[in-house]
Amino acid sequence: LFITGRIKDVIIIRGQNHYPQDIELTVERSHPALRAGCGAAFSVDVKGQERLVIVQEVERSYLRKLNVNEVVGNIRQAVAAEHALQVYATVLVKTGSIPKTSSGKIQRHACKAGFLSGSLNVVEDWSENPQGKAKFLHLQAEVESILQKLSTSKQP
Repeated sequence: LFITGRIKDVIIIRGQNHYPQDIELTVERSHPALRAGCGAAFSVDVKGQERLVIVQEVERSYLRKLNVNEVVGNIRQAVAAEHALQVYATVLVKTGSIPKTSSGKIQRHACKAGFLSGSLNVVEDWSENPQGKAKFLHLQAEVESILQKLSTSKQP
């Protein structure tokens, strides 16, 4: 028996399990502008299907001269080649802005909440469906907020 990660972090797309740490490693190796150990991979529901989202910090030295098309293209190509997954959205964020625990672990749930609420410290972002992204994010954030309120009101 090998434990490879927390079950709640597992990404299930088209019935296949994908471990976020594997995808994150692929992403950070795809371009030198990306900071090692400073990215999050998670899924969001889009029209009843789980879709992959990448949030990744950019190295400070690349912030001014960032070629977003090249970086996003490399990420999408690497993830497709290594994991046979299509990236739905990629968010490149400022150095040091990924939420982490006190021990330095990436807080994927906090990254997802930031993505859904639009509160990430974004340098650039890309989405497969940019027209529907704003509407989707607003609705998803509302649903997450309602679910959070329901879960806290049920606790004794």
